[in-house]
Formats: sequence, structure tokens, C-alpha cells
Amino acid sequence: MCSSDLIENNKKKYIDSFLTIRYEDLVETPEATLKEICSFLTIKYDSNSLNFYKKVGDEFGKYKKYIKGVHSNLTKPIDKSLSTKWKTFFSIKQQNVINLICEKYLKKYNYEYTILPHNFIHKMEIFSGKIYFKLWFTIINS
Repeated sequence: MCSSDLIENNKKKYIDSFLTIRYEDLVETPEATLKEICSFLTIKYDSNSLNFYKKVGDEFGKYKKYIKGVHSNLTKPIDKSLSTKWKTFFSIKQQNVINLICEKYLKKYNYEYTILPHNFIHKMEIFSGKIYFKLWFTIINS
């Protein structure tokens, strides 16, 4: 069982303990999504939370070399264009493999996706990728 399946199973068991937020919703409607999160957590919404990047920039400005790369966007406002960055980052073949592996959750969370016709070799690549992932997940959780 992968981590997504574990999460989904626990969401069924403990319905009131989970709130599912899609990244795209946070990017497209940040204020409404943050209000929903605050309501779920029973904490007061603070509109300054949308200015997180200013605080991060103030606090970590002297450590710029440490927030380059992966963390560099922490010092910038939310950028809607980043939610579709994967479309140019991954090749069509990679997107197809990801879509095949994640199809169950893409459907569940109403994501648009395309699965291209694939041949036997492609199916074997996907199968071996799933086996690798399951073995890796089993090893790190044992």
C-alpha cells in the first residue's frame, strides 16, 4: 500500500480530522482557501498570512544562499503560473506515465488528464516503476 492509499484510508476512518486542499485551489483562490483551512483548524484567519513572502524575506534575507533553488519561491508572492509548470517540465511520455500511475487520484480529485495509447514495452516500464516504488515505500516504512 502506498502513502496515498494510507492517507485515503485514514480519511475514511477519521473524516473530521482531514481537510483536502488541492494546490491549484490554493494558488487560484488563496484567500478563500486559507479561510477554509483556518475554519477547519478553528483558528482566526489573518489576511497577513497572504504576505508570508515578506516575512520570509525579512527573516531569511541574510541567508539568501540557503533559500535558492527549491525554496526560492518562499520569498515571492503566490505565482499562479507555477501550478502548470509541470506541463513544460515533464515530457509527454513522462506525463503519460505519471497519469497512468496516479489515475485513481486524478479522477478522485477532478484533475484533467490524458492517457496516451501505449504499447507492451511502455506497459512494462510503468509496471517496473510501480514495483520499484512499492519496494522503496516498503523499505522506508519498515
